[in-house]
Amino acid sequence: ATNAKAILYMARFRAYTLAQAESMPSRKLGQIRMAVRLLEDAQVRLKDEVTLPLLRAMILTARWDAAGESGEQDDRSYERLYKSWEKFRGRTPYSEAVDAMEDALALAPNARVVRRLLAEVLRYRAMELALGGIKHDEAHRLLRRAVAIDAGTPGAGATLGARLIVAWEAVLDGLARSEADACGQGLDRLRLTLASLDRPGTDGDVTEEMLTIAILAPCLELGRGAVTRGQPGDALSLIVAIHNIQTAIEERLAARGGSGNRQKIREDLRSLAAGLLERAPQFSDRIPPSLR
Repeated sequence: ATNAKAILYMARFRAYTLAQAESMPSRKLGQIRMAVRLLEDAQVRLKDEVTLPLLRAMILTARWDAAGESGEQDDRSYERLYKSWEKFRGRTPYSEAVDAMEDALALAPNARVVRRLLAEVLRYRAMELALGGIKHDEAHRLLRRAVAIDAGTPGAGATLGARLIVAWEAVLDGLARSEADACGQGLDRLRLTLASLDRPGTDGDVTEEMLTIAILAPCLELGRGAVTRGQPGDALSLIVAIHNIQTAIEERLAARGGSGNRQKIREDLRSLAAGLLERAPQFSDRIPPSLR
């Protein structure tokens, strides 16, 4: 136990203190790699110590870029660090985090903290796959498992994290099945869940909002497919859902002092609405005025 505590301390110190103090990305990433390697090596010797894979997953899913003078995180800096990790290790940090949590689950299958963190890590990995644009089925499978884990964990269903997992699962379910109406219902559920997040203007990052902005692109593609297939009712529900969630997110981003305008999505949404009205003009009074 003493040996494990010393290893945990050294890994935390490297990953959170030394890495954050480094100004060069290569040195920062080097400290994080050494922290993860230290935990991996220790796990070979201390096979029953659940805290080792737990900390490894936490490090792998943490933000690695230090906040700037404004206190805001630099998304481009984090993306560069993330891609550098994947290039060096051959796998993404989130995919490695899933393996770490599987190790933890094997050691403590009924521990609430393990189950809840595994569900969160599965969500991170699922969104990573979904935003890659080509693995919605796999992403949906991971989120279905995350929903099942939360459903079987006492007290987890009432948490915001669990409700976000359920909402995201509904969106990816619609994308995976190419069902525009189901995807629209998922977006509506996600919009209502996002409203429970920290209020605009308060402390906290905008990770959920930016993830949602990113997932709107494949949702728009699904809407175009519904129009082409002659499913105007489904396309309409998706158009309205995208419009509503984008409006809500832009209001949240603008309230934080950032730019909430995502012009490309708005233009694509207008184009999708125009395409629908060409085929089904009877829906003109149900399209939001800003999209006509």
